[in-house]
Amino acid sequence: MAKVISPKQLAYIHGLWRERMRRQNIAVPDDEARDMRHHFIRQVTSGRAAVTKELTFVDARHVISRLLNDLGDGRPWAPIADQAVARAAGTHGRRGHNHARQEVMAGAQQTSTLEAMMVELGWSRARLDAFIERQLGAGRQVRTMGQFNRVLWGLKAIARRQKR
Repeated sequence: MAKVISPKQLAYIHGLWRERMRRQNIAVPDDEARDMRHHFIRQVTSGRAAVTKELTFVDARHVISRLLNDLGDGRPWAPIADQAVARAAGTHGRRGHNHARQEVMAGAQQTSTLEAMMVELGWSRARLDAFIERQLGAGRQVRTMGQFNRVLWGLKAIARRQKR
């Protein structure tokens, strides 16, 4: 018997689907959105699954991959493959989480995330650099995941305010 979909995959698929609907400006009732999602799942799995909870672990990975491709590579919140970096992205820089001994360095994916946020906000590189200096201090650049998180959380807050 095939491994069933994990709760994290289930939540991720639903979140990606909502983002896909939002980006395509599709505002429909929940039951209609659910029917659209089920149709999408049937397409991706070649009819092996009709609803989200019928997906196998492997089929869920295919659905997630397809949704990520549909949303495009420039998304500021693309998944992080390395488990240590993913954990650091979630906790480093938060109050109450002391990671001084386990400092994880920010990499190319984090740099591209900041650049995607810069494009989304319509900022120039100089404006982003000035924002980073305000967040981290004069002359400092994003080197660690804690620093990256502090900058990204600020950029996300600005993006949310701009959308209102």
